[in-house]
Amino acid sequence: MNSKAPFDYQVSLKNFYLNMKGNYIVMFVFVFAILINSTTGQQVLPADANKFISLGAIHLPDGSARFIEDNQGNLYLTIAGKYGIIAKVSDTGLNPLVNGYIKGATLGKNGAIWYIGQKKIHSFDPFKRNNSEDLTSLFFEDQEPKDTDSITNSFFYRDRFGTIWLSDAPFRVNSDMTNRPNLAVNSYKRLTPIPQTTDPFGNMWGLIVTDEKDNMAIAVLSPDKPDHWNVFNKSKGFPVGKWNVVVADIFGFIWVSGTDGLCYFDPRIPENGWHSFPSIQQYSGGEVALMSVSAMGHALVALKTGEIFEVDGNSADRPLIRSVNTSGLPKSKIDGLYSDRFGRIWVVSQNNLFRQDKLIQDWLSLTSMPYASHDVFGVECKGKIYIPAGAANHGLPAVSRNFDCLQIYDIKNDCWDLSPPMSINRRYSNVGLLDGKIWVIGGYEKINGKESKTHLVEIFDPVTRSWATGPDLDLPRAETVTATVANRLYVFGSNSDEMVCTLSISAGEKQWRTEPAAPYAILQTDGCVHNDKVYIMIGGVGLIM
Repeated sequence: MNSKAPFDYQVSLKNFYLNMKGNYIVMFVFVFAILINSTTGQQVLPADANKFISLGAIHLPDGSARFIEDNQGNLYLTIAGKYGIIAKVSDTGLNPLVNGYIKGATLGKNGAIWYIGQKKIHSFDPFKRNNSEDLTSLFFEDQEPKDTDSITNSFFYRDRFGTIWLSDAPFRVNSDMTNRPNLAVNSYKRLTPIPQTTDPFGNMWGLIVTDEKDNMAIAVLSPDKPDHWNVFNKSKGFPVGKWNVVVADIFGFIWVSGTDGLCYFDPRIPENGWHSFPSIQQYSGGEVALMSVSAMGHALVALKTGEIFEVDGNSADRPLIRSVNTSGLPKSKIDGLYSDRFGRIWVVSQNNLFRQDKLIQDWLSLTSMPYASHDVFGVECKGKIYIPAGAANHGLPAVSRNFDCLQIYDIKNDCWDLSPPMSINRRYSNVGLLDGKIWVIGGYEKINGKESKTHLVEIFDPVTRSWATGPDLDLPRAETVTATVANRLYVFGSNSDEMVCTLSISAGEKQWRTEPAAPYAILQTDGCVHNDKVYIMIGGVGLIM
């Protein structure tokens, strides 16, 4: 379709078969991977072939190591301590940016590095170096500590919304540089615990210190109760142990590691409780020195022995384990562990930096959505991507639900936001852009567990962050295709497998204009605009335009 001859539909079988060939390859690989995962069960897979190489031009100081990475793939290494360091990492070595007293660091707004110094909390632009800014008052206001030694655990956490949390600080800092109070847990030593990981169901998890020596509890902020920590201690089934790291994997499992080994929990079936990860075959188990998340989204575990494993609990309670080839690493404890956005593992051991010797992958991973969602579409407007509603398991316990907000991705700052809610929940609602506003079209609404298509259209204004009601569709529709051409928004399909008319509207018009239907039914597909032509993939037919 184009603006001069809007409904001169054409079919391109050649493009269809070329594209479908690729789709079949992707589908086959995906299904094959699932079959391997579900049938091998409790198995250790062979180590990958990528050895580690040393980038040992700089002898690193003693101290806990942490990696920071921005959405452009710029990687930084921080070593905490009296003689700490913050350095930019390259494929060949390190470029020191800050030396001296450092207690912790994280990624702040616009690619800045935030770190805890001896007296203050600082922010600096790693590409300018000379524009340090004092952020201490944002976290403490008039309760500023005399020195940062009073911050007993210098742990930062940057959540998916770009909010920076600091343990033991009375305030957290939002992505717009405003602050708001941290959430207290009055019955525990640490009054203001912070999240350390976010699962796909929108829950944020963090370990907290109990009154018992060397024992921890775990606390969760669920999307249903975002202002209340729900604490799980031994009386509520959390295993007694010396734990120090918690991560969520791509499947939603919560992994906790430390001196007492490794255990995991499934928020979808909390009644099953926590499970100790078994010591089997090549996986000897025992004390876990560090834990992170791999490029595949699995828990990446470094044992005290120096062995590294990628573990997957999503296999009918029969975990899958892949051994990581540690050739090139010293046979000693690992002090830093990270998998970068390009799929390579980085390690700090014996005061040296090591990197997997492998080619970087073509895809660059970005900050995950605030919560998982499927049956969604998206549109870009002024540097932000707007994704309406959708459906997925959510909350704790994680149960299926339809959503009612836009998830909004800030491309520059690699963080997310949520819009105010729409008037209804929706999945398979498409989204279009017209006159700088976001149009959400139709979809399935769920009421009391039952879904039905809706004819409702809602319009979001990114400037005022408010919703308005748009003109109703001619009939309830879901799984449509939308496109904006020559300042008109077009809606193609869908009423299941029936052929229905196309609709269009321009800014200021009060009702939809009826256009000729596409020559085939349109559902469960998408399209794009190129040179004022709309291309839509029709399964079993090809591309139409």
